[in-house]
Amino acid sequence: MRAPGLVLPLLLLALGCAAPEAGVPHPGKPGRNPLPVTISFRGNRAFGSSKLKKVLEKLGYLPLRKPITPAFLADCSWDLEEFYRESGFPDARVRGFPPAKPGGTLLFRI
Repeated sequence: MRAPGLVLPLLLLALGCAAPEAGVPHPGKPGRNPLPVTISFRGNRAFGSSKLKKVLEKLGYLPLRKPITPAFLADCSWDLEEFYRESGFPDARVRGFPPAKPGGTLLFRI
């Protein structure tokens, strides 16, 4: 006898489509940090922090649901740069920095 509710999740795990730890922060794993408490922007003179947070929210990055990885920071930074370029700032550069301590502040330097 099999449990019908477990068939699909087990199949997805076997195919590598889902990870058992998806969405759960793992501070012990390399390259992953727990979710930050706040998000901060430095050097953002053209747009306020609330506008930049709305841009990240519109792109699906906020609210944060996954641990902060280097790939996540690169994606957010690239999309914020694109927003600045489309807004008339072709030389803008954005770099994301993970929280220094668990539950700390996620920093984007513009």
